[in-house]
Amino acid sequence: MSDPYDAPCVNHSSQLTRVRCASCSDAICPRCMRETPVGMKCPSCARQPRHARGLGKPSHHLKALVAAGAAAAACSVALSIFGIRAGLFASLAIGYLAGESSRRVAPIGAFSIKATTAIATVAGMAAGLLLVGAPQPALVTSVQLVSFCVAAAVAAVRSGR
Repeated sequence: MSDPYDAPCVNHSSQLTRVRCASCSDAICPRCMRETPVGMKCPSCARQPRHARGLGKPSHHLKALVAAGAAAAACSVALSIFGIRAGLFASLAIGYLAGESSRRVAPIGAFSIKATTAIATVAGMAAGLLLVGAPQPALVTSVQLVSFCVAAAVAAVRSGR
C-alpha cells in the first residue's frame, strides 16, 4: 500500500518519491535531485541561469502595467480635481500608491517589473493630466517632468519590496 504523499518522479514514472523541487514543485527521485543552496531541485531548474529565474511571467508584467497605470492616473485626476499641483509630496504619494498596487498584483520584485511599473506610472500620470484638460505633452513644464521622474522612481522602488 503506497503512502498518499508519494508521487511518481517527473522523469522516472516507476520511481515513487516524496521529495519536490524547490523551484517548480515537481516530484523528483534521488537520480534527478540536484543539491543547491536552497534545497533539492530538478535538473531543469538547477540548470537555469541565475538571471532568468526571477523575470516574472508576461501576465505579471501586464498586471503591473495596468495596476500602476490605473493607480497613477486615478491619483493624478483626483489631485487635479482638488486643485493640488504636482509637487514633491504629490509625486511621492502617487509613486508610492502606484508601486504598492503593482507589488500586490505582481509580487515578483524583478528589475523588469520595476521598469514596467515606472513606465506605467509616468504614462498614468500623463493620461490623468490629459483627462482633466492639462496642457499637451509638448508643453510639459520642468516641474511636471521632475514630478514624473520622482513618482516613477518611488513606484519602481516600492514595487520591488
